Amino acid sequence: MTMNACSALIVVLFSFACCMKVASADSKCHAKSGTCQETNSASCGGVYERRLCSGSSTRVCCVPISGGGCTAEQKRLACQLRDSSRVVAFATHVSQISDNATPDKNLNDMCTGGRASRSSYKSTCSCSAPGGSICLHEKLLRYLVALQSSGKVTINELAGGCHSCKSFHYAGFAVDLNRRDGRTPEYTTKCRQMGGKAINEGTHLHCQF
Repeated sequence: MTMNACSALIVVLFSFACCMKVASADSKCHAKSGTCQETNSASCGGVYERRLCSGSSTRVCCVPISGGGCTAEQKRLACQLRDSSRVVAFATHVSQISDNATPDKNLNDMCTGGRASRSSYKSTCSCSAPGGSICLHEKLLRYLVALQSSGKVTINELAGGCHSCKSFHYAGFAVDLNRRDGRTPEYTTKCRQMGGKAINEGTHLHCQF
């Protein structure tokens, strides 16, 4: 075998090994009949689940649900938040762009059996908001329910708005909470206690799971 032929064979075998490694790392997602994709992917016919895919933390598993809707528990939690007198879900975006992806509409759509819409515009985004819709993750909803049980909660953004290209908002894993409620330390502590990551972003507290 010539040197060139050997080199070509090595490249083929290396590529095959890499592909096999990725496929194996994604096996947990595949076991649920899911597909691994980035959080800003425009479509997911089910719900996103984390820690089932290889690669970066923004690569998540889209697990299909019969009928493409959200789970009964997600719907129940969304209704609890929508109907709570302690929850103020903004009806506008910081960008002032009007669409169907504001926090109040996200909660209402999920409560009535639909999915939370994501914005689809450029505005000042580093990349275009992806559009489409997702189901807000159960852990995120439970976090918000826990917060409203002890006081007022103002939600700046859920699945909509303008965020970084691979934002956890677009996968239904994040919320921006208004700091004017004066509960930022509590929001931060509760987010971490429930397994999330809290980030103080100036005008709001970002919590992602």
